[in-house]
Amino acid sequence: MQQRLQGNLASAAGIALVGLLVWLALCVWLPVRASGASMSPALVPGDIAIVYRHAPVLNGDIALIELAGQPRFLHRVVCVSPDGTVQTKGDANPIADRASSPGWAVSGRVVAVIPVGAWIQSWRQRARVR
Repeated sequence: MQQRLQGNLASAAGIALVGLLVWLALCVWLPVRASGASMSPALVPGDIAIVYRHAPVLNGDIALIELAGQPRFLHRVVCVSPDGTVQTKGDANPIADRASSPGWAVSGRVVAVIPVGAWIQSWRQRARVR
């Protein structure tokens, strides 16, 4: 009976630990689906960008920008001003974004990309042909 109780406690502790790790991961890393073509070829529509939340950004990083009342977007940082504002640009765009984003609007930086967008696009094209 005591061994069974110890086994159940160990299982419960393991499940709690896994739950804690998943919760921490979701608080630190945020998966974001690329929806437009402005970051092509680095990101194509459908790619999953893993954003390290609240991480500082440097020139050249891809940042997640979240401004109130606007859809969030992923763009490359071209300049970080001393006052904390961030100038961004889509890789496929010929010029930088018109407006700089305030530092508080930067939700984090992309640390990894799961490149599933091209696969999704080819699958959709094959589905249309049939």
